[in-house]
Amino acid sequence: MATYKIAGIPILMTSDETIRSETFAAKFKLFKWQNEGAAALHIYHHFDLPEDIDLPEDKCVYNRPPWHIYKFDGKVAYEEGYILEGRYQRKLLAIWSDNYTTGNIYHVNTDRWNQGGLEHLTCMPTDQIYLASLLSYRQGFIVHAGGVELDGKGFIFIGSKGSGKSSTIQQLMGSATVLCDDRVALRMMPDGPRIYGTWCNRGMIRIMSPASAPLQALCFVEQADTNEAIPITDPQEILRRLLPRIVKPLADTEWWEKTLAIVDELIHKVPAYILRRDLNGKVADVLRNM
Repeated sequence: MATYKIAGIPILMTSDETIRSETFAAKFKLFKWQNEGAAALHIYHHFDLPEDIDLPEDKCVYNRPPWHIYKFDGKVAYEEGYILEGRYQRKLLAIWSDNYTTGNIYHVNTDRWNQGGLEHLTCMPTDQIYLASLLSYRQGFIVHAGGVELDGKGFIFIGSKGSGKSSTIQQLMGSATVLCDDRVALRMMPDGPRIYGTWCNRGMIRIMSPASAPLQALCFVEQADTNEAIPITDPQEILRRLLPRIVKPLADTEWWEKTLAIVDELIHKVPAYILRRDLNGKVADVLRNM
């Protein structure tokens, strides 16, 4: 048994096999949480595939081998399977409650588990699959962006590849706490929006933190010959820039409705800027003046 915490959400992990210190990658040690009695999410790992679970073909909502996704009877099932020697063979099956608070993950064997160093708690291609879905029920989402805490305030850096997100964070490393270079969780909390570091980091800077900070500004990064922050006052412009950077899981109608409501609240509460920055390392001064 092990407990982790991400985006303020405790996750209790149990397994039919022993969870060793080396079972999961070292990054998860940053997110370990000691209070096992108050987990909001439970993940159970099993090591034999159930034979009595029938996935109804007419409830398949995603079919792109090797993955199939089904929604039925208040559950969401993710099935990984392959055609081997003319027969379909299931490799992994993850069944979640419809609000993603409980997940049972069935493995075909213990090979990957025993190998250790697992990069994802779910043993799926990425934990973003369930985190992005879970957060929609927790007034939040994951954004493809970098995030830092500077002087007790949180800043998100959003932009396309090559816009300078990682180099912006590099400039701030001496004065700010890096939450994550590549994937940041955002939640609308009773005291206002907060951003959180995640372990879903594919960025250039492999620093990540379980810390959080109240969100001060959305920064859409552009490389330039100067350092300045230009306010974006049009909500539609903010929406146009932000939506493509939100991590989308099984983006069905329900997920879109929840997420768009969260985004609408966010862009009316938090200022947004075009952050133009050069390479002289003075971007922290611009942020402090926001």
